[in-house]
Amino acid sequence: GINAEYGVSRTVGARMRGLYILLLVSCFFFASAYKITRLASSEPVFQDVRALVVDHNNHGYLVSYGSSTLFEVNLNSLRVLRTATLPFPRARSLAIDASHGRLFIGFETNPGTVLRWDLGTWKASGNVTTFHSPRNLIFNADDSTLLVGTYPAVRSTGVIHKINGTTLQVLDTVELPTGFRARTMVYDTSRHYLYVGNDGAPASVARIWVEPTLARSDVITFPKNWDETSASVIDGQNSFAYFGLVSPVGRIAKIDLSTFTWVDTISTAGEGFSAAGIDNARGFAYFVSNEIPSALYRVRLCDFTLLDLEHLQQGDGFPSALHVRELSGIITVGTGCHNTLSCSGPSGIIKLQVTDVATCEKSTSSQPQHQYLTTVNFRFAGMIPSPSCCPPPEYFQSQPDIVETCSS
Repeated sequence: GINAEYGVSRTVGARMRGLYILLLVSCFFFASAYKITRLASSEPVFQDVRALVVDHNNHGYLVSYGSSTLFEVNLNSLRVLRTATLPFPRARSLAIDASHGRLFIGFETNPGTVLRWDLGTWKASGNVTTFHSPRNLIFNADDSTLLVGTYPAVRSTGVIHKINGTTLQVLDTVELPTGFRARTMVYDTSRHYLYVGNDGAPASVARIWVEPTLARSDVITFPKNWDETSASVIDGQNSFAYFGLVSPVGRIAKIDLSTFTWVDTISTAGEGFSAAGIDNARGFAYFVSNEIPSALYRVRLCDFTLLDLEHLQQGDGFPSALHVRELSGIITVGTGCHNTLSCSGPSGIIKLQVTDVATCEKSTSSQPQHQYLTTVNFRFAGMIPSPSCCPPPEYFQSQPDIVETCSS
């Protein structure tokens, strides 16, 4: 009798677990009904695109590293409207001041150079020298300042410059933590913190106070063998930042900005990331891997779930820049070269689209809740789970009591 009762109990438990796994699988297939759709590709008229920004008219501005050329492209038709040969070599980074119709272009020179470009006259309107190559540029429209993160050519320590966007005067400079080179960064406009990702090992993110003057704060350091940050985005509410990490596999780390705490990770089976973008209106972030063929990963932000991916084509090249237009869900990817020294062929831009909106609805039973059940991430074959994504062993001796309803 005891054995029979135990057998029935095991059978019921197995059925419940099977039902839960079935629900997860169903959830994945339902979510996948809205795929990332490839719309078009431009003619390969660029050479090694390194940066892309977009204005209110959906005109994209791209810089080509090899030829140091600026392009204006109508992203609706992918037609090139204007070009200009820039006065400095190795154009690498971009920021846009859309309200004043100007660009800021960073060049990989030593010392570094930032050029201001007037979109109305299509001419340069001044430049400023930086300590090292200005690999990261963020324009702060609130006070018309430019935040510049530098990347020394040799393994040394970079700086953050704060520059007046109108006068091009360097207002302040602060050194990053020892050995830091600014690989990627995002700015929290509500708390006035700049978050700077390092390219060293192990990967780390430094928090820099921006207002009224620059000041170094604290650092999040990731585990050993998690090497280099590579791309990052911040959500529209300044609640979370998401940093892509390079090795040993591509990972996406979620950081709570209210406490400056690393709270979760998604791991992939691919390489690290070369570019990222965010669609706050639809609730997705996108990270594109630095490999051929590359993969564009879509992350649903409301529950930090890897939803799906779109493989780019073998001939697309290495993705190097990404922009998301929130009103239309259009994703524009600029492609370049993995190795600049051997980069001679042309490259192009790719246009994709997502039309659905991410929603996460959670219903609970009367049984005690186990929050780890909400982060089960079995939904994509080939993914390497993050440390937080999978149920602990005790889950397999319990019955599920939380049901996720995926609406995208």
